[in-house]
Amino acid sequence: RALGAIRRALPAVGYWLTRAGVRAGESPVDRVLARSESKARAAIEILAAESAELGSRLRALVLCDFEDAGGMVPADLAGVLRSGSGGARLVLETLLADPQAAALDPVLMTGRHVACGPEGAERLLKWLREAEPELEPAVAPWGDLAEITGPAGWEPRRYVPLITRFHAEGGTRCLIGTRALLGEGWDAPAVNVVIDLTAATTPTSVVQARGRALRLDAGWPGKVADNWSVVCVTGDHPKGAADFDRF
Repeated sequence: RALGAIRRALPAVGYWLTRAGVRAGESPVDRVLARSESKARAAIEILAAESAELGSRLRALVLCDFEDAGGMVPADLAGVLRSGSGGARLVLETLLADPQAAALDPVLMTGRHVACGPEGAERLLKWLREAEPELEPAVAPWGDLAEITGPAGWEPRRYVPLITRFHAEGGTRCLIGTRALLGEGWDAPAVNVVIDLTAATTPTSVVQARGRALRLDAGWPGKVADNWSVVCVTGDHPKGAADFDRF
């Protein structure tokens, strides 16, 4: 009975009892902290501070681990985490719900979607038609968001350079994406603020995330970049500092 009680209790603090002994692993609270909606709300506060300082020069990048955080919430976290928590889509929805953040015309760009608010979609559509008249982009509903679609061949290699230009020119002052897409090989010298909401721990991922903003910008020789890493903590659990320890 004691062994069974220990076996049931250990996962809550990130351990499993196996035939070979106790081994470490991810606990439910690790996922809650890493994917907490509070990170998106923190991004609103950061963007407000940066916008107040940089104004029209702001070119922010919000990095997430996933587009939709796997879509489904694990059964043991039902009622604790919203579906999509920790994903770029929920970050976009959160920013659009805040008037000050929405004024930055945030745009989501992942390996599958380009999306923004309905008002921003009209401006982006107009810009795309002027940039590439033969492209024939269109707008389609994606829940409460507006998704930018295109003809055959509308895929990352086609739209990433375009949306990057749109961002650099100030069409959007806040680009939201995944570190998988906007990592190695993505060149955007105009980025001057990175808000890292990911749970990345490998040296390569960490360096790439910060390196997005640490580039010289020929259009602004005096550019100084800010890198923000957002972590979530709680005092209500023995592993409430897991996300901070990861950071």
